[in-house]
Amino acid sequence: MKPEDSTLIQSSEASGFSSTTVATPVLPFTDAFVDDIRSTAWVWNQAGLGIALITLVNVEGSSPRPVGSQMVVNERGEYAGLISSGCVESALVHEAVSLLRSEAPEQRLIRYGRDSDYFDIQLPCGSGIDVLILTRPESNWFTPLCSAYQKRLPVEWSWNVSEARLNHLHQVPLDNANPGPGHSAPSSRQWSRLEVEQKLANFSKSYRPRQRVVVVGQGAIFDYFLNLARAFDWHLVAYSSQFTVPCENANCVFLPLNSPAQFAPDDLDPWTAVILLSHDHDWEVPILKQVLSRNVGLISALGSRKTHETRRNLLRIEGISDTDIARINGPAGLNIGGQTPPEIALSIVAEVVSSANMRYYSGI
Repeated sequence: MKPEDSTLIQSSEASGFSSTTVATPVLPFTDAFVDDIRSTAWVWNQAGLGIALITLVNVEGSSPRPVGSQMVVNERGEYAGLISSGCVESALVHEAVSLLRSEAPEQRLIRYGRDSDYFDIQLPCGSGIDVLILTRPESNWFTPLCSAYQKRLPVEWSWNVSEARLNHLHQVPLDNANPGPGHSAPSSRQWSRLEVEQKLANFSKSYRPRQRVVVVGQGAIFDYFLNLARAFDWHLVAYSSQFTVPCENANCVFLPLNSPAQFAPDDLDPWTAVILLSHDHDWEVPILKQVLSRNVGLISALGSRKTHETRRNLLRIEGISDTDIARINGPAGLNIGGQTPPEIALSIVAEVVSSANMRYYSGI
């Protein structure tokens, strides 16, 4: 944890966090899938809109979305995130808005699908899902949860379902900062409706920092990569010598790169992927030397196997160890047999996804 982040973690009976004020984040790009709804929730909350946080706390059977998936709904009926593949979202928005507009309890546990009271809402997979709706989130946990998003800190949120109160909100140690997306106790069990009602007392969910992708390059593969990456809720930082790049939204920052000295990204961390898609390989060595000095989640560089071997030799001449050089994936991308620029770009997007998920679900 950086020194400037130290004020975030303080002893507190309510949450384990201080109520540190956070800078207002921007809304995610509307064309991108939103998995972490904290940024959207914070913007709506700061705008004075009533919000409801909806969490998938149990699945009996199969589900297109994992336990821990979330939605946020505001009083106008706008929402971000997904709980299913579209089967229950409309019903959840209606339920959340009704709660926000009433004097009803601020928490509701609802089952859809198998054994549900809502006979008109069926899940095609034949499963049952249980969702927890929390309205009017309290600042003693909501503000620190959003502050952790801004500060890129992994945290765990634990809620007492039966007593409608926060159990804890604490930072996950960096050496264990890639936990799964959420679990109910016992962690791997699927509960029936009756078991949920009788036994689900607590639910915990872990949040990892938002995936950041720093991409350096120019040309067709670079352009296609940015266009494909826009579909994800990633924070894109694009360095290029091109005059224009397809990067005109709140999720993407464009920075000109007319020499390697201009490459100076902030906060390279384990949740950052650095992708080199440049045709000027003379620039790669100073850039890679800087990246290899940091604990970065993924480093990948475009080029043939011969090009990659040349890259490795140049780094050895600069005194970079073979251990560090081995951290560079080359040629960039998963092997999908791609030959065209969009296919190669797709393989690199897939590599970012695969690397992040491998770290996330296995705790690497």
